[in-house]
Amino acid sequence: MTKGARLHTDHREQEKAQPEPLVFSVREAALALGIGKDLCYELIYRGELPHLRLSTRIVVPRKALFDFLEASCTGTGPRR
Repeated sequence: MTKGARLHTDHREQEKAQPEPLVFSVREAALALGIGKDLCYELIYRGELPHLRLSTRIVVPRKALFDFLEASCTGTGPRR
């Protein structure tokens, strides 16, 4: 195996080993939910989508996305 091939393989192994993010930006959360960024902010400000404020940054915890979807699918979530 050449040195270049070894480096390429090592890089792929590192990518696989990286953990899933614990929080998403509002833009990332909107993409994950399949909605626009403005609607995601609206859900946050209405208290329907839990979030954290890290200094000036708003992030949505991974678990909050799953909980929001589960509550929306079962009808136990907040009504609009």
